Amino acid sequence: RGIVLDKLLKLKYVGKNKGGLDANFILVEILNKDLKPDNEIANKLYLTLAKENKIVVRFRGNELGCNGCLRISIGTSEENEILVSTFEKVLNDINNQLELWFVIIYFHF
Repeated sequence: RGIVLDKLLKLKYVGKNKGGLDANFILVEILNKDLKPDNEIANKLYLTLAKENKIVVRFRGNELGCNGCLRISIGTSEENEILVSTFEKVLNDINNQLELWFVIIYFHF
């Protein structure tokens, strides 16, 4: 659990750990480009991981005090490595897409 949490917390768009240190899961904030917890990005990450990568995490952004949060279960070492690498790639892709849309919209007007 500690290794996964340490790796995730080093990612650009992952914020604070919000809980789960005494359980088989962690709860982390997913951040937008302004480094604020963001439900839209967290939910998109949750859906993309599940649908396109067969990695199941749980969106918890609608629960009190959990804006932008995902609950991540801890698996085997191999599963955890796949989770972290895929998580980083998908999260960066989502934020890069959002930045590109911002640029397109900005220059359109």
